Amino acid sequence: MRQYFLRRLLLLPLTLLGITFVAFVITRFVPGGPLDQALAEKQQAAAKSRGISAGNSSSLSPQEELLLKRFYKLDRPLLAGYVEWLGAWPAPVQQQIVEVAGGQWPVVSGQWPVVSGQWSVAGGQGRGQGSAVAGGAGGGEIERKVTLVFSATVRTAKGARRQENLRLPAVLRGKRATGAGSAGGGTGGGVEKFAWSVEPDAAGARDAVAAFAKKHNLTDAEADALFNAAAGNAWTARQLETPPAAPVAASSPSAAPAAPAAAPLQVDVFQRRFDGILQGNFGRSFLRGEPVLDVIVSKLPVSLWFGGWSLVLTYGVCIPLGILKALRHKTPLDNLTSVALFTGYALPGYILAVILLYVFAFRLQLFPHSGFADPDLPANAPPLTVLGDRLRHTFLPLLCLTSGSFALMTMLMKNTLLDNLALDYVRTAVAKGVTFRDAVLKHAFRNSLVPIATSFGNCLGALLTGSFLIEKIFDIDGIGLLGFSSLVGRDYPVFLGLLTCSSLLLLLGNILSDLCVAAVDPRIRFGE
Repeated sequence: MRQYFLRRLLLLPLTLLGITFVAFVITRFVPGGPLDQALAEKQQAAAKSRGISAGNSSSLSPQEELLLKRFYKLDRPLLAGYVEWLGAWPAPVQQQIVEVAGGQWPVVSGQWPVVSGQWSVAGGQGRGQGSAVAGGAGGGEIERKVTLVFSATVRTAKGARRQENLRLPAVLRGKRATGAGSAGGGTGGGVEKFAWSVEPDAAGARDAVAAFAKKHNLTDAEADALFNAAAGNAWTARQLETPPAAPVAASSPSAAPAAPAAAPLQVDVFQRRFDGILQGNFGRSFLRGEPVLDVIVSKLPVSLWFGGWSLVLTYGVCIPLGILKALRHKTPLDNLTSVALFTGYALPGYILAVILLYVFAFRLQLFPHSGFADPDLPANAPPLTVLGDRLRHTFLPLLCLTSGSFALMTMLMKNTLLDNLALDYVRTAVAKGVTFRDAVLKHAFRNSLVPIATSFGNCLGALLTGSFLIEKIFDIDGIGLLGFSSLVGRDYPVFLGLLTCSSLLLLLGNILSDLCVAAVDPRIRFGE
């Protein structure tokens, strides 16, 4: 049996890889992806602000499109993007664009320029002195002092995590590639090719980290770790492909077109490190701007509360009720409970929710109609008062969540027990002097638990799924509503994070089911 479960555990990561890879591929090719949605949002915003039709509004800028592709790893090949998301290969992190244009100081764009779910380019002017050294046809170097933006995670006074930008002084150096032409000269406004390197200023970075640590109350160990991550790890710089600048329109119809302006130099600056789900990083939510893991954890208490109570009620009520129905087969009690169970099973959960809300919340006013807790409840209320309020808010949603599984589990228990009661070993036990009660509870009941034990592990996955419609009707902010909103809003990092966690729980639940079956029925020996 030990070898069997070891094989099951070894197959678990392979199965999880297959599930996540298929989901990752679907997010790449599904119609109406994040780029189309961001373009539609920008068109609608432009139509409202300028009073023009959405079809005539501007498209995404190259920087906005690049940042959006990076966020969803659409700028990477399919397999490379998946392996980097998985954390099995070093991925570019802390990415930002440094733009050097027309003798101006560089503009540094941060890694997460997201405001209210829409992408925008936010940046600031680099500080310091710059110099350009001409070196003939094949030489020449550019050196600029820039400010790098390092996105660091800090904790608030309440323990929540948030991202803050740490600005590091650095030096950006570019060496002209051999045979590259001059910017704007003889190439129709083309961009020179440079080999770039960037190096943070150690002294300035140390001062910046010290000021950042003082502002956010970091310990000395946390400050040292932040300095090592920001300035100790190597930064990489590469020049982006930039289209030639458009020609300047002529001042009059008879005048010749003006020479095109020099196209800007755009340098991509980033670090590389293992940063994926294997390292506990599920990415950042596009809609909320928070780490995916924090978003899931914030919704988890509600889902665990309802999932735990559903598990307790389903097995705590259905198993005794199934035994009672088997022992009172074809009696009025059996018939009445069957009518109630199949009525709840036939009604969809959201229809039952509407009926219960109308009767018990609005007409009789016995239970609250929405929410997970009373907002007017004092913070220093007694624990029993808080528990009673929580149970009142739980009763109606919980009844809707468990109405379907009640009938399934009860009838499974009843029919399995009836089959076992009709077998010869039960009649033989009674004929040898065993009481009927002991024959049922000590022999037939244990054998009847085998079909129920096979589905016990599936309840683990149900703890992290929830029900969107039930949560929407009762205004409960749980996992089900989070999964639906992330799918509709194309928040793929949250969707993939939920899928990974729920798939892992489901696979672990299948192994738990095998353990339960082996514990209930000693005749079963896996692997033999």
